[in-house]
Amino acid sequence: MSTERMPWTEAEAWAQEWGGHLVTLRNWEEESWIKDTFGRDEYFLIGFSDIDQEGKWVWSSGEPVVYTNWDEGEPNNCGGFDEAGFCNPEDVAVMNWGSPQEFGDNWNDLPDGPCRGVAEIVPDCILTIFSTAGGSVTTPGEGEFPYKDGVVVDLATEPEEGYHFVDWSGDVGTIADVIDASTTITMNGNYSIAANFEKIPEHTFTISSTAGGSVTTPGEGDFTYDEGTVISLEAEPDEGYQFRNWTGDVDTIANLEAASTRITMNDNYSITANFEVEPPMTPVIGCFIATAAYGTPMAEEIQILREFRDEYLLTNSMGQGFVDIYYKLSPPIADFITDHPSLKPLVRAGLMPIVVMVSIVFDILP
Repeated sequence: MSTERMPWTEAEAWAQEWGGHLVTLRNWEEESWIKDTFGRDEYFLIGFSDIDQEGKWVWSSGEPVVYTNWDEGEPNNCGGFDEAGFCNPEDVAVMNWGSPQEFGDNWNDLPDGPCRGVAEIVPDCILTIFSTAGGSVTTPGEGEFPYKDGVVVDLATEPEEGYHFVDWSGDVGTIADVIDASTTITMNGNYSIAANFEKIPEHTFTISSTAGGSVTTPGEGDFTYDEGTVISLEAEPDEGYQFRNWTGDVDTIANLEAASTRITMNDNYSITANFEVEPPMTPVIGCFIATAAYGTPMAEEIQILREFRDEYLLTNSMGQGFVDIYYKLSPPIADFITDHPSLKPLVRAGLMPIVVMVSIVFDILP
């Protein structure tokens, strides 16, 4: 059946491109089959015409006329009158004509179209298509399809939910790509092919965490995913803890040391998010007594003393020895000052001459 409406001459040319002609009707059984197949509510062009010689109706296939089904009073070669009073000639036949109703079971002669035509083709090849459970062939469909030799036929499949296309099997020698769900086959003979589908494997994903945090995405416990699914992972540490890494079946995790990453499910996996206590802040090694006196290691005076230590005292053996003795003796003194806040002003006053001298002599600025 042509998809477009066209004049009889164009419809016949279209049918010949497919290797046949507009249909030849040999009996009522054939005509009834066409009605059942293509419909009864529009006029179909058939291969009957008297275009070459008025009044001599012939089949475009050249077959003898053994059956006709004209409506009463047809053919009458009159498609209405023109302005001069002459009948417009009617040289082509359509089926599904009805009188007095619009559609029926008979034929009528009409001017040259336009209607849809039914082509009759003697195929060179038959393509038989079917599919396994889990999907279907959407193009051209499933069943038997006739084609002329050399025709390239598009193939397309659609899997059902939870299934995926695997491959084509059978007479696949001229299929362009047997593992492509959308491909072509070249008809050089009678072929029978099958589209094969299989259920997508499901895998179990077990997620847990150590103390100090939890996995917030997708959560913790057992989850089921289709093979190939990419899953986002998000781990959140508790206060005082930090994320360390992922362990377990981690081959497909994008970044083992990132709290936010992803994993691709290719098997059953079990992973753990590991957390650890946050390390304490590294103390600024400096002047214990001065820190206790000023109440903060960031005081400008302490920065001057610290720079004096690093750039002058620690650069020679005598200065290093002094620093070592200071580190051994000063912590308990610093603790005593901290426990007796009233001493802090006195200690700061005692340190001030030293700070001033160091800053002037060694040109040290805070």
